[in-house]
Amino acid sequence: DGYPYNLLMDEENTTMVYSHRDLIFVFNWHPTAAIPDHELPVREAGKYEVVLSTDEKRFGGLARQTLGEEHFTFNVEGEDGKLYPRLKIYNASRTAIVLKKVDEKKKLSNKAKLSLRSASKSSHMLSMLRF
Repeated sequence: DGYPYNLLMDEENTTMVYSHRDLIFVFNWHPTAAIPDHELPVREAGKYEVVLSTDEKRFGGLARQTLGEEHFTFNVEGEDGKLYPRLKIYNASRTAIVLKKVDEKKKLSNKAKLSLRSASKSSHMLSMLRF
């Protein structure tokens, strides 16, 4: 769906987390507090990878989150007895990160296409080498 969802407003750590489609946005406005292993609620279980970090070297940051870094959900039991997916991240102070849910089926499909393309190119090259 096309609506953003507020997942967490952590006033103590001045962190805001929301999701929009398959993206999760994490903003930490605290001037000094970095939070290792910060647990974040997410709407869907699975694998997420960092696609943007304001802490990257190119933005003058310290590169404490690297692009492509993978985070996997785990379940936490809520007060209602249901299981809810969570992520743990290193939440660096004065930074924002964007995580994207990885669609494993799509990723595998793209890998298969690349393999087929590569095999096709290889066989074409071999046929050119034949006399």
